[in-house]
Amino acid sequence: MRLAADLGVPVQIHTRSGIWTELDGANLTESNPAHPIHVSRLARALPSLKLVLCHAGYPHWWQAAAQLIADCPNCVLDVSNWNERLTEPHEIVARLAAWRSLLGIERILFASDQVSGPRFTGARSNLGKWVAFFRDLPAIAHAAGYRFTAEEASRILGRNAQAFYGLELEPFVHATEKSNHS
Repeated sequence: MRLAADLGVPVQIHTRSGIWTELDGANLTESNPAHPIHVSRLARALPSLKLVLCHAGYPHWWQAAAQLIADCPNCVLDVSNWNERLTEPHEIVARLAAWRSLLGIERILFASDQVSGPRFTGARSNLGKWVAFFRDLPAIAHAAGYRFTAEEASRILGRNAQAFYGLELEPFVHATEKSNHS
C-alpha cells in the first residue's frame, strides 16, 4: 500500500457484504475483512493513498461505507453491484442522495462489476440498463422525490473516474478521430 501511495496508483478494495464475500459465512460485523472500517483505517494511516471502496458497501454497509470515509478525501465509492437493485430504482436514488450529501457528487464513481460470458451477454446483460439508469437519473430521481442534475449524472458516469484516476481522454479521442479519417 505504501508503494501504491508513493507511485500515486489508486487501490480498489472490495466492500460488498452478504453472500459470496465473507470468508466466515454471514458475518456482517467489523471483523469481516470486507467491512469498510478497514478501508477508512487504511485511508487515515496513508492519506496520500487513493482508495476506491468497490461496491460501496453493497447491500448492508452502504451507509457505513460513506460515513467512515466522509472525512477521507483520498477515498471514493464505486457503485458496482448496485445494479442488482435496478428493480428498485428509488432505493438506488436514495442511496446516491445520501452518498452525495456525505461525500459530494465528485466521490461517486460509476462501475458495473459486469459479469461476462455467454449467460450474461446480449439481451441477458443488464449493463445497458445500468448505464441508462444514470443517463436518466434526473427523471428517475424526480419521480422518487429527489433532485439530480444531468451534470451530476455525467460526473458519476465517467468524469469523476477520469479525475480520480488522472485519465486524459482528449488524446485518445483525438487519436480515434485521426484513425477514423485515415
